[in-house]
Amino acid sequence: MENNNSGQRTTHHSQRSHDPTRNAQPTWRGERRPLAEDQQQNREDLDVETVHAPGQNGSQKAFKSFRDLAIWQRGISLAKTIYQKTSAFPKDELDGLAAQMRRASVSIPSNIAEGYRRKHAKEFQQFLNVALGSIGELETQVILAGELNYLSAENKGRLLEELGHLVRMTISLCNKV
Repeated sequence: MENNNSGQRTTHHSQRSHDPTRNAQPTWRGERRPLAEDQQQNREDLDVETVHAPGQNGSQKAFKSFRDLAIWQRGISLAKTIYQKTSAFPKDELDGLAAQMRRASVSIPSNIAEGYRRKHAKEFQQFLNVALGSIGELETQVILAGELNYLSAENKGRLLEELGHLVRMTISLCNKV
């Protein structure tokens, strides 16, 4: 910032706020404009860079990226496990059930990440619900793979347990958003 001849401060363009929830005219950082009535009623926006979730002892933990979310990390771990387990499926299933299981497993963390990046709570919840659908799809496919003896009873049980945990985590996060 610098002073001009009239004694007024000029501000660099990059310091303008481009918050879409504010009125149509751009504002300067730190300046607060009242929200329109419809915006006040539907104010469910997430902070552009951070999601806050309750931590231990009631404190708030800030997540600056979807990669910080335990649910996303578990989704990635599950997808890797599914890829490993389906690699042992019969060759004629690699384009069938194995491919469907891989797509469903990748869809879980992908939808969590996409919803997080959407910046609005309702959209995030929508993508969390899509992730729940993918979990249900994968659960069905794991059961079928077990019935066809492509997965051992032990591997099937572990995968179903992990899917159940992901369901609980997803519902919990959806309720907190």
